[in-house]
Amino acid sequence: MKTKHRIKPGFCTNSIDEKCSSMRANFFLAAGCLCHITVAVLLFFRNSKIFSLLQTRLVCFKTGFADNISAVLSAAIAILTLLSAFWIYCYLKRKKLSGCIQPPSRFSSFIRLSLLSFLFIFSLFPLDWTSSFSRSHDSALHYYPFDFILILTGLAGIVFFLLFFFLKLPPSIVKITNRYASRFFDINESLLLLFCAAACLLLTCLFSHFALENIPHVQDSIAQLFQAKIFKTGALTAPVPSHKEFFEYMNIINSNQWYSQYPPGHPLLLLIGLFLRAAWIINPLLGTFSLILLYKLARECYGEKVVSYLSIVFLLFSPFFLFMSSSYMNHVSTMFFLLLFIYSYAKLLKSPSWHYPLVCGLSLGFATNIRPLTAFAMALPFCLDFLLDFFKKQKHYFKKLLCFTVGLSMMLLLLLIYNYLTNSSPFIFGYQVKYNTAGFLGSAQIGPPHTLMGGIKNTSNNLTALNKYLFEWPIPSLLFIFVLFLPGIKRNRWDRLFLLSFLSVAVFYFFYYYQDLCFGPRFFYSTTPLLILLTIRGILKLPAIMSDFSFNRYKVSATVCLFLFLCFTYTVACSIPLLFNKYSSFYWYVDDSLHKTVTEMKIKNAIVFIDVMYPPGNPIPNLPVYGSGFLYNSPGLKDSVIYAINRGAWNTTLMREYPGRDYFLWKFSPETNDFKLSPLVN
Repeated sequence: MKTKHRIKPGFCTNSIDEKCSSMRANFFLAAGCLCHITVAVLLFFRNSKIFSLLQTRLVCFKTGFADNISAVLSAAIAILTLLSAFWIYCYLKRKKLSGCIQPPSRFSSFIRLSLLSFLFIFSLFPLDWTSSFSRSHDSALHYYPFDFILILTGLAGIVFFLLFFFLKLPPSIVKITNRYASRFFDINESLLLLFCAAACLLLTCLFSHFALENIPHVQDSIAQLFQAKIFKTGALTAPVPSHKEFFEYMNIINSNQWYSQYPPGHPLLLLIGLFLRAAWIINPLLGTFSLILLYKLARECYGEKVVSYLSIVFLLFSPFFLFMSSSYMNHVSTMFFLLLFIYSYAKLLKSPSWHYPLVCGLSLGFATNIRPLTAFAMALPFCLDFLLDFFKKQKHYFKKLLCFTVGLSMMLLLLLIYNYLTNSSPFIFGYQVKYNTAGFLGSAQIGPPHTLMGGIKNTSNNLTALNKYLFEWPIPSLLFIFVLFLPGIKRNRWDRLFLLSFLSVAVFYFFYYYQDLCFGPRFFYSTTPLLILLTIRGILKLPAIMSDFSFNRYKVSATVCLFLFLCFTYTVACSIPLLFNKYSSFYWYVDDSLHKTVTEMKIKNAIVFIDVMYPPGNPIPNLPVYGSGFLYNSPGLKDSVIYAINRGAWNTTLMREYPGRDYFLWKFSPETNDFKLSPLVN
């Protein structure tokens, strides 16, 4: 009886196979070179006079196209919905009574590929260029369809080069790369975790000090720091100042009482920092704890050392994570408590202990006290999954559900009480008091009402930005997540839950009017750990996928390792320094130059009027600029130096309220493009 020997894919067995492999490699190399030559030609063309003339002509057609793009997007959404319905139908049809899933049919695979292709294109194609209105000064990446063509062409070139190295990477390099990769995964678990946590804390503290000056730069953070100062006085609100028009600021309610519009969760955490005389340290600490939690979550959900080790490395090298964790933003605390919620949920599924469901409910409840919409959207798939398990195993899950409900209810009750004491109703948030609306579809707190078209553009801006800001690689950051969900790839329960959680956040914020890029697409920041886990899972699936196409999995693994090393080198050498300079330069119109000048001049017992650069003919002050001074005011305005808005001739009314002080004017000088502090005569 003859024995059949199975030939391993990727290994040449004769001269014909070697010749075919060589031809494939040459084709991939030639295709990659052609793509990058095309990119170089297009870049040269964009900088030429011909392109400038062409762009001038195209501006005439932009308005008409923008008016019709809603119809195009509506058709695309209809097609997407139809494909989704077909895929769900095929999925349910293949499901047997035992719960097993049959291999996907060609039709189902085609539908899934169509969905993935549509979503991938949507996550890269810019739509902001079609709109003339923006609610934020930084809402999109400001790149155009021409740049989209450049990105796709460059990405195709990189893919062809990778395919070339999948075939032609020298065996010596494969051996060395795989050896060092194995050594990395042999590092002691506690030692690696300790090193990465220390590196995370050190980097975020350095960025906070040298780039962000240990102060909040964004209006949201300044308002929440002000609320923490109110809490420090032992009250929930502060009395309205007698001349409140000098102390108006964004996201601050200044009517019957003086307080911020935000829920109390994050200000309570900043309060701890105020007692430590270092409010800036809170987010670096929370970012470090989040890194540790992500490691624990990866180990709990996947049980593989490779996933847990890579998860903390990817998070540590994410500029989005590092710079956000260096700031005062409440997205950092939201992510920490939602990570704690997901980790506790993973533990309660395996453990009979009542501690995990209680912590699960408490952490989700506290996240709701920070960012209610993010917490609800991100937790929804996990809560539904928990309820499904409860109906299947009621006897085993009743105590868990009870403990979870108790923990969640306790925290929600605190939020309702806070709303009642500050906003006069448990179900009214500060946002509604400030703007008379929550800002969802059909309304808006700033600008025209939010529409479905606005939701599409907001989502497009967030996804295109996420492809850039998440890792700052020279390729789209979400690329490997699409690999994980290709037809025929095995996924587990957590892969699906993490994806659904991300999609849930995207869907809920689709209906919310506001969107901006603050350290990145901040409304999606809390999903960063989930996206990192899905990215790693996609990367780890690549060798098996490519082996089905006659590539050697060892060469694929080595090539991917080297490519990722180059990507992270690019992030460290190019992206992070550029972002450091960006965030160091008057970020969101706030810096510490005013306070430093006051300190250097040893000014005390004074009022500094800040010129907020009124545009000609516009009586509304540019309030973001006032943040450089307002962040140093106390709720009682009993500081040695008080910072107020410059209101010209009306300044004398405030001077009479604070007699015996010195008065200064902080004014922007167009001649020197700088600010100048000068005495102001009463």
